[in-house]
Amino acid sequence: MKITKSLILISAIVFAKASLAHSDYLHTMTGSHGGKMEQAVQYRIELCLRSDEINVYVADHERNGVAVETKDASVMALVTSGSGTQTIEMQPSDGNLLKATQRLNLAPDTEIVVRLVFPQQTPVQAVFRRARIQNCS
Repeated sequence: MKITKSLILISAIVFAKASLAHSDYLHTMTGSHGGKMEQAVQYRIELCLRSDEINVYVADHERNGVAVETKDASVMALVTSGSGTQTIEMQPSDGNLLKATQRLNLAPDTEIVVRLVFPQQTPVQAVFRRARIQNCS
């Protein structure tokens, strides 16, 4: 009985660590458009800032990064820092791209939460902390 409980506990710990490691590996990768990526449930979200544009690319995480058509998606970026909070509505563009025209002044404590909603699906979000936010060429 004690052995069974111990085996169950060990299995739970091993699977929990494997699950965390799986979702954390995106932190080490740069997306195909030069931005950093975060996982949002079944999606990979790539955030790319260019001078006065915010670009978000959406890919299917479960299908090894296959681009997801975003024409029916609704996306909002919530930008927070010590100086306040800004909500930015993003518009579908080509293929898996959503964009907004907005210049951001990034502070050391800036955080960007990308909230993605597809029709008939539960909303998902990805959080980009300052160290994971970069300008793309």
